[in-house]
Amino acid sequence: MKQSDAKYIRATSEGYLPFFYLEKVKKPKQNFTFNVVVKDYFIALIFACTWLSSMPFFHAAGMALLTFSF
Repeated sequence: MKQSDAKYIRATSEGYLPFFYLEKVKKPKQNFTFNVVVKDYFIALIFACTWLSSMPFFHAAGMALLTFSF
């Protein structure tokens, strides 16, 4: 490809999708989001923190949103 054919596209110019780079580029066909984020991090976080809460379902929902926001 010649340099004249190159086109600059700003990163996340069309929006940001969480885990897109991991799922499509870095670890294709490994289902990284479910296997690592949900099975390992989220389940451990729920068991570690929710048992202390007076409203465990609301707390678990909040922890889910917090986990996927990072």
